[in-house]
Amino acid sequence: MTIVVWNEAFATGVVLIDQQHRQLFDICNRLHDKTLNPRADRVDLLSTLDRLEQYARFHFSEEERLMAEAGYPDLEAHMESHRKFRERLVRLRQLAEEGELREAFTASLAFLLEFLVRHVQQEDHLYVPWLKEA
Repeated sequence: MTIVVWNEAFATGVVLIDQQHRQLFDICNRLHDKTLNPRADRVDLLSTLDRLEQYARFHFSEEERLMAEAGYPDLEAHMESHRKFRERLVRLRQLAEEGELREAFTASLAFLLEFLVRHVQQEDHLYVPWLKEA
């Protein structure tokens, strides 16, 4: 079941960034599906979380590099937002390792998805004019 469906409201118009955002949404959807699937085991769930962590690091690094090259004035604030997302992923992993895996994922995944959607629709659209001018 897809929980976040890509649509043009998410598009920044920067092809590379839009492709990466789609991939992030896809990984979140897979993690959500595995959380709901009683046949998905701990290894499968944690493997998908690993993929989300790795891809988020990659994407944030790329995005921050592009913003720095373009001279985006609010780069530090944007980087802080990325840091908070990564911290939440770390906390999700800790919860999963400390207790009931599915409960931890269900509670945190909703927050992560909300954060990601808001971040893409609002914060990421703010730097687009700088990227297009660079």
